[in-house]
Amino acid sequence: MTPLQKSILNAVKRRPMTLRELQNNLQVDNSRLRTTVSAMVATGELSMRNGTYVPGFATYENAAAPNTIPCTLVKLAARFGFASRDDGEGDIFIPGRALHGAMPNDKINVKLFDHPRVEGSSEGEVVEVTVPNNRFAGTVCLSEDGRMAVEPDGCRDVKFLLAKQGSEGVHLGDKVGFLITHRGNRHSDHRAAVVEKFGSSDYASECAKAILYGRSVRQEFPPEVLEEARAYDNATIDPAEAAKRLDLRGIPIFTIDSAETKDIDDAISLQKLDDGYELGVHIADVSHYVRPGSALNEEAFERATSIYYADKVIPMLPTQLSNGICSLNEGEDRLAFSCLMRLDENGEIRSYKFVKSVICSRVKGVYKEINALLEPEEGVDLTDLKTKYEAVLDQLPTMDELYRKRLVLRKARGAMDIESNEAKLVMDENGRC
Repeated sequence: MTPLQKSILNAVKRRPMTLRELQNNLQVDNSRLRTTVSAMVATGELSMRNGTYVPGFATYENAAAPNTIPCTLVKLAARFGFASRDDGEGDIFIPGRALHGAMPNDKINVKLFDHPRVEGSSEGEVVEVTVPNNRFAGTVCLSEDGRMAVEPDGCRDVKFLLAKQGSEGVHLGDKVGFLITHRGNRHSDHRAAVVEKFGSSDYASECAKAILYGRSVRQEFPPEVLEEARAYDNATIDPAEAAKRLDLRGIPIFTIDSAETKDIDDAISLQKLDDGYELGVHIADVSHYVRPGSALNEEAFERATSIYYADKVIPMLPTQLSNGICSLNEGEDRLAFSCLMRLDENGEIRSYKFVKSVICSRVKGVYKEINALLEPEEGVDLTDLKTKYEAVLDQLPTMDELYRKRLVLRKARGAMDIESNEAKLVMDENGRC
């Protein structure tokens, strides 16, 4: 093991770390660090969990307690918990009496029972909390003896008494962020202090803030990321770059999403040929703007995805990119990666190619509107919709035709037909769900 690998492993043994935290901690070249970390993940010396790096299955050893298993507590209720083994070998059931005050996301050592209650199951006892997690979101409540307490989100009937200092102005039912300031051997012995006050749990917007706090989701972008993003204020594509790419602006391309979608990152096109179809799938070329080694790239790597919650979104990239130059907005030229597929009359794919392209979406399509055009209801006036979709109206029946042919092939492969309803949060103007 190289000195850098040893330093990385020692760092994540102290506490889970993101790539940026490792870089700040070790003061090493970013490219070299990323290459080393990737290699350590591949060999099992590191594992990635919730955006942070922890020791991998190949490095677990506990000389002080050789019969214990390093785990992370992942579920807690009043009378039981579950610990996920850090070696990936499954979960361990922890009876309430054996939790000894361990909390969700604590790094713990667990000793398996020699005689579990259910034969063949994994049951055990927490013998040590190696890395405590003391940051939580929760709801203010009353303890059994009527004192002010807090119940952590996701931990039903687990309550901690609140310290008086810092708890001024909180009311029953408020959503708060809190820290465990004192740990005992039982959950009832823990004490907590309020550090963030969000408001009444009657309001979805306040609950959402608490959820994000409890999961340490950062909503703001660091200054260096915002500085790089400002270079793309009101940006348009570079004509010199567009000249190097396959120009698809002459064919009718459009996006289809739900009405609530904010990041428009993929579009489609379809042309009927004499011997079948040419189907195009076009993805926004984010990699042209977000370069390896840049602050934008590092931040996107840590965030991994945009987060949709309640009626808002926390984007993976600043709005200059997520809603601007990297969004396939209607009527605006954009750089893209395109997959162009040739299909025969039966809908079977015969060939395909990937190309860097430049496109221009004709319409910001919505599923419900397109379905209304394809299957019009009697007596419904579709004049406005037909005007909106005029540039791609001729494509829609052909798309429906190809969809039905592809569906036949899908069913012939034995695919399951699953119907489900999508839940949606509907808020009033005050943020009440």
